[in-house]
Amino acid sequence: MRPITLTISAFGPYGEAVTVDFSQLGQRGIYLITGDTGAGKTSLFDAITFALYGEASGANREPTMFRSSYAQPDTPTFVALEFQCGSRTYHVRRNPEYLRPARRGNKLVTEKADALLTFTDGREPVTGTRDVTRVVGEIIGLDRDQFARIAMIAQGEFLNLLLAKTEERSKIFREIFHTRCYQQLQDRLRDEAKKEKDAYEALSGSIRQYIDSVCPPEEDRERWEAAAATEDVLPLLDEFLENAGRELAALSLQEEALRKEVEAMDRRIGQEETREKARRDLEQARTRLPELTARREELATRWEQLQAEEPERKRLAVEIETRTRELPAYEEREALRRQMESTERMQRDTEQAVRRAKDRGQLLEKQLSDLRRELTTLEGLPQRAEVLRRRREDAENRDAALKKLEDLQDRCIRQERAHQKALTRYLTAVEEAGAARQTYTQMERAFLDGQAGYLSGFLQEG
Repeated sequence: MRPITLTISAFGPYGEAVTVDFSQLGQRGIYLITGDTGAGKTSLFDAITFALYGEASGANREPTMFRSSYAQPDTPTFVALEFQCGSRTYHVRRNPEYLRPARRGNKLVTEKADALLTFTDGREPVTGTRDVTRVVGEIIGLDRDQFARIAMIAQGEFLNLLLAKTEERSKIFREIFHTRCYQQLQDRLRDEAKKEKDAYEALSGSIRQYIDSVCPPEEDRERWEAAAATEDVLPLLDEFLENAGRELAALSLQEEALRKEVEAMDRRIGQEETREKARRDLEQARTRLPELTARREELATRWEQLQAEEPERKRLAVEIETRTRELPAYEEREALRRQMESTERMQRDTEQAVRRAKDRGQLLEKQLSDLRRELTTLEGLPQRAEVLRRRREDAENRDAALKKLEDLQDRCIRQERAHQKALTRYLTAVEEAGAARQTYTQMERAFLDGQAGYLSGFLQEG
């Protein structure tokens, strides 16, 4: 970057607009700025750095300090720099934030910081402090710190470059000579080499694990240990595999012969088990034959007895059905019907079931009589049930009213707690508001006093 012209206005010790023509200094690229203390040498560095990056050249000066104390109120504060980078020329204009008289009235207003970068090749200009700083950094290839260390070294700060760490100086030189791509290539090659080294070590470890897991024949153990020590195990492994292949073929033939022999034995065992089972079934059937014959005769006799008792079962069924119709309660009829069906099933099975059915009929008759007597006793129950129902409704109403009272009491307690919390917050807010109001009054008084002192400098006689 080569500066061509620099224009500064109301900047630092320069109360008026001043233009410095750097083109008269030649094309060597190295300039020496000398002068008495306070002559404005550092302000030139600040002006160039501020125009490019919006900051001072040193670390102890802020942009808000750039407004000249010697400037007239209506003189604007700005820096304009025309510079050349490569074969192209650029023009940047930037102003800091400062107070100036309003165009209407006697009050002071704040002039906002702004920047403008224009190109000589017809491109659209760039506006805004951030965007101009970003584009200037892309054009020059250096940020503000690097620029202050290598392109324009202010007084007292050359030592920072000399004392910079090797890594930081390398970064600066990469930006100057555009060798970032080589650094990226170096980093990429280093990463690839590390990956290949890791893969090699992993593969070596796996090979060593496989070597350690090999169990050679006893007669070849010494040969294997010697080969494993030098990791030249492939010929010996091929020999072991060849021998193992021959042994495996012989074992496969033996296995096939044994498999066929086992299959033949399984078939013979199956045949023998089938014959043995048939023999046991035959013996068991012969043993049970007399018992089954006697059982058949007993069942035949029992069937004849059941056939003879069929009229009696029918008569009992008719009697049970008649008594069932006479039962007044539906639940007892249903129970009798189920009992009757159960009785019929028991009648078809045994005579004892028929006798149990008769006994059940008599029992049901007794229960019927008991139910009729109980029904007579309970004739007054509906009136008593009505009285009890009213009492229950009254109790339920009182319980609901009590529940509502408990809910209202809980709500009152919660509202009382909320009221206490709100009162506490209100008192705290009142105290904070009083303190804030007092602080504001003190700050406003200080501001007005400062304004009075500042405006007194512009008063004229009369």
